[in-house]
Amino acid sequence: MIDDLIAKLGRSREPARSSARESAVDRLIELAADKKPDAKPTEMLALEEPKESDANAMWKALLQLKSVLPYISRFAPLLDLIGIGASQAQNTGLSKELRESVSGMETSQREVRLAVQDQALAISRLEDQVTRLRESSEKNNFEHAELVEDVKSIGNLIRVVGAGLAILLVVLILMVGALLAHVGR
Repeated sequence: MIDDLIAKLGRSREPARSSARESAVDRLIELAADKKPDAKPTEMLALEEPKESDANAMWKALLQLKSVLPYISRFAPLLDLIGIGASQAQNTGLSKELRESVSGMETSQREVRLAVQDQALAISRLEDQVTRLRESSEKNNFEHAELVEDVKSIGNLIRVVGAGLAILLVVLILMVGALLAHVGR
């Protein structure tokens, strides 16, 4: 792979520049890797641009990719999972597993949806029962209040009637005593 990149970049006639470019390409690959580079920050190599126009365009493209290479290297395993670089058998196996897991998720989602609908129905029934109980309780409270008023009015009526009878009894006793006194003379 490195040889391909170097061949695309074109070799310079000067051996020092060729080794500098090879070192720069190696450095780019090290930057793209997940592991920490072996070189210290003070020993980092400066990339030199070659003078040729074809190689110059390639260098510019590589320099632009330099900042993105660590991210691309981290996403490479994800790309393998979705099928880039994987064999057709792995794709089939992964897609079958993916379909099974998606169908399992759909099934569980349907079950959850049905459970939620059942709970919503149960909650509406419970609300209806609570409403009927509240209405019944209010009706019973109203009837109880009427009964208490009726008992109080009957109690007052009995007191009035009792007082009236007591007065009539006293009047009767006085009249019988006056009659006996008048007959006895």
